[in-house]
Amino acid sequence: HKENGKPDGKDKLENSDDAAYVNWGHNWCMPTQEQVEELGKLCEFWRKDVYVNGKQVIGYIGESKLNGNRIYIPAAGWEYSDTPNAHMWLWYWTAELSAEADYYAKYMLYNEELGGISYWDGTSRWQGLPVRAVVKK
Repeated sequence: HKENGKPDGKDKLENSDDAAYVNWGHNWCMPTQEQVEELGKLCEFWRKDVYVNGKQVIGYIGESKLNGNRIYIPAAGWEYSDTPNAHMWLWYWTAELSAEADYYAKYMLYNEELGGISYWDGTSRWQGLPVRAVVKK
């Protein structure tokens, strides 16, 4: 699309475009499709709300089936319910751009009906999804 700038044909963010790398340093990056799929296959997730400075933070704990390590992923990106905090979807950017359109990017999704993390190809890059950084291997 002309109004979205000139496509460069890249399918993955460069370090200078990676929010985790730019803001947290060279050991950090936005997750790849492979990392998101690994997280989804190797972890079991459940809802865990925590309190930080007296404020409720809604999110999910993922526990590794291999070693018991845990990751906490705060709810962000989407809520679909007339009852506040009832059904949360977690939408987080990945480091990869969509093959569908030059103005789309790939994202990680958790929703309670699926019961785990999955990888999706394509939502508009202008949507302000959060980033869940990972450490580079």
